[in-house]
Amino acid sequence: RPKNLDTTTNGGKTVAQPHTAPRPRGTALRRSGRQNYELDNNRIVMPPRLQDHANAMGATFQATTGRTMTIVSATRNAQQQADAMYQRRIDGSDGSDYTNHPAFQQIDAAYQAGKRAGHSRVQTVAAMAAVINQQMAQGTHISFHLIGGAIDVRTNDLTLNQRRSLIAAARANGGRPHYEGNRHHAHLHVQFY
Repeated sequence: RPKNLDTTTNGGKTVAQPHTAPRPRGTALRRSGRQNYELDNNRIVMPPRLQDHANAMGATFQATTGRTMTIVSATRNAQQQADAMYQRRIDGSDGSDYTNHPAFQQIDAAYQAGKRAGHSRVQTVAAMAAVINQQMAQGTHISFHLIGGAIDVRTNDLTLNQRRSLIAAARANGGRPHYEGNRHHAHLHVQFY
């Protein structure tokens, strides 16, 4: 196989895809022009269209605050989404901010069953991910993260005025922002589609 290709499994088939080396912390893929955000870690995945939205939002935020926004999460698979939802439940979220309440309730039922049965986090997250995968197969997505349409931006290092500027930057660039998490894991969730 060519040296610049990695193989992955997709639906039981092995497919080749271009090799991409991990990016150093604090860098993002550059599509064109100046980069106006940084990534918290090199595992964050952003499709080109989401990069464009984040770059525009970041430019607006930089223009008003002089700060660079840090993206802590973007596109997720079902396992990553289930793990994020598990953590939010542990942190005290009741899921009321999910707009698709029936879908949330199905996923939360797997969470509650795992907790009642004394299952580990890994077991419970796997059960939640199975529900998310089933929903996705039926065309339901509990989060825009699952379809590459949302980012989470760190806010715990921003002043109140900078947080307001971040919300304004999201809205000015077509995003729908709302806060998620608690004081330990707070971030601004921004949907773009």
